[in-house]
Amino acid sequence: QMSFFDIKGEKISDWSNKLIWGDNKYIVPSLLNGDISYEIELHGGIKLIYIDPPFDMDENFYDSVKVGGAELEKEPTMFEKFAFADTWFQGEDSYVQYIHERILKMYSLLSEDGSFFIHCDYRVAGKIRMILDEIFGEENYVNEIIWQGARGDTSSKNKKFIKSHDTIFFYRKNASDFTWNDVFQEYSETSKKAYKNKDEKGYFQPVAVDNPGGGGYIYDLGYGEKVPKNGYRMPIETAKKWIEDGTLIVKKDKVPRRKRYLEDSEGSRCIDVWTDIPSIQGNEHLGYPTQKPLKLLERIISATTNEGDIVADFFGGSGTTAEAAERLNRKWIVSDIGRFSNNVMRKRMIETQRSLKNEDKTLT
Repeated sequence: QMSFFDIKGEKISDWSNKLIWGDNKYIVPSLLNGDISYEIELHGGIKLIYIDPPFDMDENFYDSVKVGGAELEKEPTMFEKFAFADTWFQGEDSYVQYIHERILKMYSLLSEDGSFFIHCDYRVAGKIRMILDEIFGEENYVNEIIWQGARGDTSSKNKKFIKSHDTIFFYRKNASDFTWNDVFQEYSETSKKAYKNKDEKGYFQPVAVDNPGGGGYIYDLGYGEKVPKNGYRMPIETAKKWIEDGTLIVKKDKVPRRKRYLEDSEGSRCIDVWTDIPSIQGNEHLGYPTQKPLKLLERIISATTNEGDIVADFFGGSGTTAEAAERLNRKWIVSDIGRFSNNVMRKRMIETQRSLKNEDKTLT
């Protein structure tokens, strides 16, 4: 964690990010009740937990690792073998028990104004939704997010619709106390076509300035324009300023409209179907089988936390949550039971912190 020390070696932050090797069955209670609990509480508690647990019945903790030109199979540790037996010894029933037990512990660890996301697929989504409703309460359900990632088997022998998405369930611990920041998606080509008008400032579309809820400002601008029946949403001083800078369109017998420029827009507010984040591409791929794209975690973290908040992931995998949190200036706690996973994450975070240090973007 060299990013937390200045050039003289003096620590510049009272927080150190945590990468933990072990079973979250024991890690989460230790974070809740152990010595570190005071440190977590001092920094506002854990505001976001995102997990992407194994959901494949064929998961066996073996990993294929490429060394030189050869592909080798990594034997699981005894620790991992016991975890595998505990998870799958009675098939799906024991898996449901396994997930329920862990989510319940994570719920206790999550701050009262925190958010929880779990990434799953069609094999377990229905059962996980029932577990989440039981633990968090149906009133704290927020979204079922559909992420169109990598496709499943496209063979013509597979007599069903092609699997093309994963499900991410989003819950809050408290429906009346939470963090939310609007995030935006790039306009689709269809949406961009609405910006068909052009002036010296660029492409724009005229948008309404009336107050649809009623009770708006009523005034006459003096151009023979039609005043909207519910009034304007802005005071007359703002309208005059917009006329002066050329952004308010005022014509006789028509309700005024304002120019919204394409290049000034952040995009459209994010919907719950995410087709704009592709699966792992090019250089981002670390060779980890369940790795998720950085943009996916950046969107989740940006929407539900602020800078300096603590983010946690107890099925760390390849470390995407940790890297996204680091790049967005959040604190993080990440764990995984797999030794190979922890080695991948450690290497990834060292490289990430070096990159951010070179860009002078390290945490303070």
